[in-house]
Amino acid sequence: MKKRGSILAGIVLFSMMTINADEKVKVVSTITVLGTFAEEVGGEKGDVISLVQPGICPAHFDIKPSDVSDVSNASLILYHGIEPWLDVLITSSGNTDVKKVLLEGDWSTPNLSL
Repeated sequence: MKKRGSILAGIVLFSMMTINADEKVKVVSTITVLGTFAEEVGGEKGDVISLVQPGICPAHFDIKPSDVSDVSNASLILYHGIEPWLDVLITSSGNTDVKKVLLEGDWSTPNLSL
């Protein structure tokens, strides 16, 4: 139930952002699962970049210069909550207007209880 509320909050925030007709909302997600949600919600109005690729632990991710550039142009960041490097990345980007949305949950392992 908590996961659904977090997803809903992210969707509402994403849909409330005001953009021009030709402008895309630039969204950075820390993991690809959250990026997939953003792509589905934003459709053609969103430009989504996922930083941590599958197979990499988000808690041990190494920031690259391209990541700083991506965040510097972002309007929204979706994150999991286990990224100790995220605040340093945002500060390094100089983007003081970016909105962070925490989407807590067990995104990396499926619930196998039947």
